[in-house]
Amino acid sequence: MPRWWPFGNKTKVFWNFDPLLNVAKPQQEVTVEIEKSEPDITILKAIINDAVIYRPCESSPNGVYHVATTSLRIPNPLVHAAEVDAVLLVKNSKIVLAIPTNNTTQIAVANDGTVISACETAGTRMENLESNFEAITEAGECVYATRLGALILNLQIAPDGSHAAVQLANSFHEDAGKLFLFDLRKKTQAFSIHPLNGWAKNGYLFDTQQKTTTLLYDNGLQLIYTFSGELINPEDFEQHKLLHGGPWELLEMATKAFKEATLDNKPVSSQKALKLVERAISKITESPNLLAQAHRLAGEVFESEGDKHNAIKHFEKALEINPKCGIKKRLAALKS
Repeated sequence: MPRWWPFGNKTKVFWNFDPLLNVAKPQQEVTVEIEKSEPDITILKAIINDAVIYRPCESSPNGVYHVATTSLRIPNPLVHAAEVDAVLLVKNSKIVLAIPTNNTTQIAVANDGTVISACETAGTRMENLESNFEAITEAGECVYATRLGALILNLQIAPDGSHAAVQLANSFHEDAGKLFLFDLRKKTQAFSIHPLNGWAKNGYLFDTQQKTTTLLYDNGLQLIYTFSGELINPEDFEQHKLLHGGPWELLEMATKAFKEATLDNKPVSSQKALKLVERAISKITESPNLLAQAHRLAGEVFESEGDKHNAIKHFEKALEINPKCGIKKRLAALKS
């Protein structure tokens, strides 16, 4: 046996399965070994009923709880298979729960022992793939469970176990690309939104005092949403895109801002559109048609502000790049 096995050959574990909660608890105290193998990897080690468990696990922020997926022999009248997949919840190196599951892709645990998990459902085509989300307390109570219409890209639970954020991938379902926030205390869905900057691959921060969730992105961008799904700091997103956005993104944002200025007569939106389109022009290096489109938009913004000189300059530039950009008559009218 490997030198690190603390139990000799094996540990015989007898389980009490609760069919109402669909969880199993060991009848006796069962100790496992938790080891940091690398700075970002923690391993759960044990031999239970002849099953060798050597699995990476997720830990609570306070380091008290650990969760890992494995296969175990658990007497479960709801499942005829002798061996089932399960999520093991460990507290201070002692097994607390075994939660039967299937196709678990992600797990996390809070400082109070609440476990959240994502499981893929069977599907023969990508558009049919769905996910089950579940939150279970240390006592084995399921406080929230739902089926979502896409695969789960990432999930995270608040350190105190009060909320969970779940981001979905793209699909053909109406849930595609949405971020869900679940209130695990109230056992309700707090919001479902399409985040302004897409999925937050760097994670989430939860502030239960201010009732906000912060989405973390590359280049230091942080988008702060209230627990009702309202974005608090849209100006930070705009500034980030101004600095780091690609020309397509900038031009799309400029077009949107110009429409707002035209429909609602907002000078601020008009200035925002100019700033964005000028930034887009400076970044376009390989697409003449996109550059012509950007100069045309700049001309339209200047024309709306009564600046004929700059409007003519940008319209002429657009026609020079693409004679079929559709503004010859408009330019002629400005020059007349």
